[in-house]
Amino acid sequence: MAFNKNNKIAINNYCCVANISRLKFYNFFGSGLTGFFGYVLERQIKSSFSKHNHISKIFDSSLDEIAEYSDVYLQMFEQTTCAQHNEIRKKVRKALFEALKEYCFNKKGISSTVLDSVVENIYNDLFAWIVRGCEYDKNEVYRAIKVHFPILHGHRCDD
Repeated sequence: MAFNKNNKIAINNYCCVANISRLKFYNFFGSGLTGFFGYVLERQIKSSFSKHNHISKIFDSSLDEIAEYSDVYLQMFEQTTCAQHNEIRKKVRKALFEALKEYCFNKKGISSTVLDSVVENIYNDLFAWIVRGCEYDKNEVYRAIKVHFPILHGHRCDD
C-alpha cells in the first residue's frame, strides 16, 4: 500500500489493496483502525525479536525501522483519539512485555514487576520520539533504552 504524509491510512484503501471486504476487515480487526494499528505494531515487535538474538541488535534495528517509517507511525498517532491511543498502547506494551519476558527467560530471568517498569520506560521513550516525528537523533533514544539492558540480562546488585 502506497503511503505519503498527505494521505490518511484508510480502511477502504487497505481493503482494496489486500483484496478483502470491509466485513472481513472488521471481523479480523474488530475495532477498525485501532485493531489494525495494534496488530501491525504487535507483528513488528515479534518480527524484530525473531530476527536478532541480542537485545542491542533488536532495538537498534527497531529504531532504524521506526525512523524509516516515521511518517506512518505519526499518521497512526494523528488518526486516533486519546482512548484509541490507550488501546493501542496496551497492545504494544503487552507485545513488548511478552517478547522481553521470553528474551529474559533465556538469560537469568526478571520479575514481572521489574519488567513491567522497563517496558513502560521503553514504551514512553519510543512514543515520545514518534510523536515528535523522530526529529532528534536515533542514538539519543537508543541510549535511553540501553540503560535497561543490564536488567534485561539479569544483572542484579545482589548477585
